[in-house]
Amino acid sequence: MKRVLIIDDSVTFRSGISQALQGHPNFEVVGKAKDGADGLKKALELKPDVITCDLEMPVKDGLSFIREYRAQDKEARIIVFSSRSQRGAQITMDCLLAGADDFLDKTSLSEQSGDSIQAMRDLLIPRLEQFFKANIGASSTAAAPTQNTRAQATPKAIHPQALLIGSSTGGPEALKTFLPQLKSDFKVPILIAQHMPALFTAELAKYLNKYSQIEVKEAEDHETVRPGVAYIAPGDWHLEVIEIAGFKKLRLNQNEKVNYVRPAVDVLFDSASNVYKNQLVGMIFTGMGSDGANSCESLFNQGAEVHIQDRETSVVWGMPGAVFAKSAYHSMGTLDQMAEIANQHFSGSAAKSNSTLKKVSL
Repeated sequence: MKRVLIIDDSVTFRSGISQALQGHPNFEVVGKAKDGADGLKKALELKPDVITCDLEMPVKDGLSFIREYRAQDKEARIIVFSSRSQRGAQITMDCLLAGADDFLDKTSLSEQSGDSIQAMRDLLIPRLEQFFKANIGASSTAAAPTQNTRAQATPKAIHPQALLIGSSTGGPEALKTFLPQLKSDFKVPILIAQHMPALFTAELAKYLNKYSQIEVKEAEDHETVRPGVAYIAPGDWHLEVIEIAGFKKLRLNQNEKVNYVRPAVDVLFDSASNVYKNQLVGMIFTGMGSDGANSCESLFNQGAEVHIQDRETSVVWGMPGAVFAKSAYHSMGTLDQMAEIANQHFSGSAAKSNSTLKKVSL
């Protein structure tokens, strides 16, 4: 049984979450708190496995709670409840980058018809299960090795023209770790599909641009792809690369969801493969589900490079694990190691030392 602490100033919401989890074979509510101050005290006392946390609360808000709790404890998974607004997106992004692991949209609950408790259950339980999938009996994609490793020798003849990144749960924190390590003279574009709703990706791009040496921006329809720029797919839009009169362009669309998500990693990676052929490096970071596995397998079989984040440093090893299960990768490692791989490929000023890459030598 995984222990859950609920932090929310609304009695109705605390009760709704508790009822949604009542009787579940894998989760039990061990405590409730009315604000962040009360929540911090109970979190340190009760040592829960997962915490649900509201953003707007008296005494101590959700962001303050997360910052103070993470300074003392890194173990419990934290899910914040957000609102679908510009302010809600800004605060949610701050929470994710301060140590929250995932978020749920409160607005979507009010839009659900019928049983509100069942609606809460349908949204919340999959979010909880993703963190503990291997431990509560659900089938995992594969048994991961216990250390960083490589599956195949890296293709020798490619000259990569773009870096592709796919991520989901835990992705904002992963991108915060990865992108600021890329050198200012990065030579190719970076195309990113991060599973997030509208509004949130714009806030993520703003934050990452502030702390990165390269430009980071939300992708715009029909803009020309430029080297040394990281483009993040807007929430609720698929991002594709197309070629027009010799120019690489970005295209956004709201076609059907792929792998239940939009933007989808598979859509981005497949389109890039059509334009750049095998002259690509693809990376899959932490995330729930298997989006990206099929396109990574195609990239791998065509001779492009594929690298995945390891299980130990992933918040959720679903997406990297799905690629691992297909043996469609060349190396598996930490985000620091993957950043060094990227710099060695694409930065003229990258250090020549291979010390960090020994575990993932290609």
